[in-house]
Amino acid sequence: MKINKAWLAKNTFLLMYWFVVLYNFHRYIFKYNSEGTSPTYANTPLIWQIGKYLILFVLLPIFYSCLHYRKKLYKEYAVIYFWIFFVVLINILNFFAWGSIFVDEIEYCIWFVAFLPYCFAVQDLNSLGIDFEKILKWTAIILFISNLIAVANFYLFGRLPALAYEGGLVRFGSFWDDPNSFGIICVFFAFYFLDRGKLILSMASFANILITVSFASYLLCVAAVAFWTFRNYKSIDKKWLLIGLGLMFILIISVIIYFDKLYDLYLIKEDSVMAHLVDNLVFSFYPLQNSGLQFSENWYVSVFYNYFPFSIILWLITFYFFINLFVTISNREIKFFFFLMLLSMFFFSTLYSFPLNVVFAIILLDYFKVQLQIPKKAEKNLI
Repeated sequence: MKINKAWLAKNTFLLMYWFVVLYNFHRYIFKYNSEGTSPTYANTPLIWQIGKYLILFVLLPIFYSCLHYRKKLYKEYAVIYFWIFFVVLINILNFFAWGSIFVDEIEYCIWFVAFLPYCFAVQDLNSLGIDFEKILKWTAIILFISNLIAVANFYLFGRLPALAYEGGLVRFGSFWDDPNSFGIICVFFAFYFLDRGKLILSMASFANILITVSFASYLLCVAAVAFWTFRNYKSIDKKWLLIGLGLMFILIISVIIYFDKLYDLYLIKEDSVMAHLVDNLVFSFYPLQNSGLQFSENWYVSVFYNYFPFSIILWLITFYFFINLFVTISNREIKFFFFLMLLSMFFFSTLYSFPLNVVFAIILLDYFKVQLQIPKKAEKNLI
């Protein structure tokens, strides 16, 4: 029997997508996280830590076997993978020199390496015939329902989520049990659904952002409001602008009225806030001079210290790409997604969070594939 490769590729991708979205539900369901940050939880068993690799590395070869390939690679991909190779090399040398390794960063690189065959494929995700609008809608609904269950469990039965303490601050991050990652996704959903006139889902997104108690997500949301307004101000009905100004006025009055409570909340999260804003890393003029790779909540800071002076090149490339978001990318959703990802890395290490590291990697690679395949002159960029 002849297998329909187009059908198999599409459904294998959908299977991988839902696996990536739902995998971390084990955190809330089985109360797995880290005993250090979640006192009512147990440390995640090793099988759950490596399970995502085992399953995806079974599905990926099936997906790749359904695609058609070219023999050459675009130069833009070569730049990405040169950096991935460099990061892995520094980590390996650091392990032999100082006995330590940056596990989260290695995981991020592993996903890029796993997606390398896709860079040679002729097809892109859009050509698979996947209804992304439909799956994004159901992704939002599933995540929102899981968060509603977590909230109800807390108020009805006292069931604490991962980042919560009895009698203290309680933060909700859906069944992912990750308020920061969930907050980023909710910011994307809020404006994605707003653009499509799905006001209930958009308002639900804003409500979920609020209960993450994630200052990074709050700042990202404010930046997203500015970005969305800048992008749409010519087409926005004046009625909606007046409603927006009215809501801003109500927000300002609310901040004034509840300033003391908001200040108390800041004091509770002060250590976390300062960890994102202030670093105590040791600078050196070349990698491996210090006693090991250093971690900062700000991804750009981590990169700067750990890979200087090569990090300056990556900074310039990243910021050049960031500026070009407003010029070269025509797809509104992709533009907004990259805006959120690149901006959120100022607040915390977005790239290291599963499933965001997988989502960011595949969308970045797919974006270059689509952009480079459209113009015929792009063929000269092949190596």
